[in-house]
Amino acid sequence: MTNQPATDGLFAINDFIALESLIVLRKMHKKIPDDLKIIGFDDIPQDRYSSPTLSSIKQDTEKIALKAVESLLNLIDNKADRGQSFVIPVTLV
Repeated sequence: MTNQPATDGLFAINDFIALESLIVLRKMHKKIPDDLKIIGFDDIPQDRYSSPTLSSIKQDTEKIALKAVESLLNLIDNKADRGQSFVIPVTLV
């Protein structure tokens, strides 16, 4: 924040880092979300208890796991092309 004072948003790799950022930014006298917007990535239950509540990206981990297993089994059986990409939609919470 000191090197880039014009920063107005932070996207954290996970919610724990986003929640820790809330604490650090408060110590820097930043007002969330007025001065800086923060979004996490996990949608863990603790998000609802922060102040302000943390916005987060929720993944469909069950669908991701099913697709990963399906892809692995297809690779083992040589039924799939390597390097195949899949998009599993996410939700902003």
